[in-house]
Amino acid sequence: MEALRFASDLIDPERGDIQQLYDRLHPDLASFDAADLFELMVATSCALTTSASWEATTLDRPSRQEEYVRFTPEILSRAGRVLLDWPEGFHKIAAEMRESATRRGGHFGVRKELGPLVALSMDAHLVPGIQRLVKQRIKLDMSLTSSVAPIVRRAEHRHSPDFIPIQQAAQEYGLSRRRISRLAKRGSILSIRVSNAEKAPVLVGSRELAKIVGSQVLGMPSQSVAVELGIPRACLGSLADVGYLARLTPGPLAQPGAEFYLKDSVDQLRRQCEAMAIGGARPEGGVRITKAVNRLGLADANPWPRIIERILSGELKIWRVEGRLTALMTSFAVKDVHELALQDSSEERRIDEDVVFTQAEAAGFLKTTSVRVNQLVKLGLLSAKPTASDLREFAGTFVLTAEITDQLASKGRRLRWRDVPSLLRDSGIEPIVAMDGNLGFVWPRAEVADFIERGIG
Repeated sequence: MEALRFASDLIDPERGDIQQLYDRLHPDLASFDAADLFELMVATSCALTTSASWEATTLDRPSRQEEYVRFTPEILSRAGRVLLDWPEGFHKIAAEMRESATRRGGHFGVRKELGPLVALSMDAHLVPGIQRLVKQRIKLDMSLTSSVAPIVRRAEHRHSPDFIPIQQAAQEYGLSRRRISRLAKRGSILSIRVSNAEKAPVLVGSRELAKIVGSQVLGMPSQSVAVELGIPRACLGSLADVGYLARLTPGPLAQPGAEFYLKDSVDQLRRQCEAMAIGGARPEGGVRITKAVNRLGLADANPWPRIIERILSGELKIWRVEGRLTALMTSFAVKDVHELALQDSSEERRIDEDVVFTQAEAAGFLKTTSVRVNQLVKLGLLSAKPTASDLREFAGTFVLTAEITDQLASKGRRLRWRDVPSLLRDSGIEPIVAMDGNLGFVWPRAEVADFIERGIG
């Protein structure tokens, strides 16, 4: 009854002491005269009786006398209570408005949550001072409820900057919106979205996204490390095992099976090796380290941990080779290929069996070209994503003409590679398959090995 009596007193021309009326008001409201407060009470009554289906941005005010019937004593009492209990009374009806938000149109935002109260803050019947006061209370209410409200909000109404829209995240972290959406769907980053609202924006956790992007910036994929160092990817794991490189745990952005290494550790290894290089021109007959490894046929082994150990200890002397080739082990030369042949092979480590080789890496392993590897894949003799085991199995079963030419030369029979097929055919050995219009052949290794062991007359 107190609230209803307060509402009637605002318009009662025969009311008593006006000061007693103002003594019950919060200082925020006590600065306005009774007529202004009456308009606020009427506007609040309109907000309380506005239907959830009301789509206009203004209050649903009565336009005819018979429409005022909706201002029942209960509604007037509730409106009066808002003023008497200000500001708690305002926040109470804000909570009631928010509970019915799902019945209003739209997907998100302050209009979705507090629609009629937003319209109240812009009502033309209210003086500007009261409009500003209502807007301040709406903003404060949104802030007070931002940690518990289930609805996605604009930036100014969020309680924490940790959640930002996907579009903003894409701009700030340099990732595509599609990639960020996939991270959110996989649960790799926290995300918030309005229930059953497909067009509402998705907010994602900026802190988690920053960690993911940070690890991507700090890390290098194994393929990039291999190019930087001039060392096969399958050998990088052994360098990490002995401390020359630092592994990173693949983040959600990485493809399955991808490996990453700390960029600083790659840079440090380069600096350490460069510091050991001897100044001046390389010796006559000097050979690049990568070329020396290939000449010695060490592809199936892994001499790299031992090579780097010898370089850093000063045991293996290296010279810088100027030119366009900048990979670490390609830009250094040793005095002679035998400098590497003399190292203790018992300390060599095996290459990583589960690393998938690129076609260029597979070509180096098999001592052929990428074109030949591609043809072997098309013929079904080699997997499109071969591992070290696949390549060893192929090399144990088959042999290419170029390798046969080298083996014959080591036995003192120097032939042009194009003469090798006729020699083998004359001995009863037929190729398993011909490639590229009979310009390349795949031979059975066992039969070729027996032929070479028997000797050539």
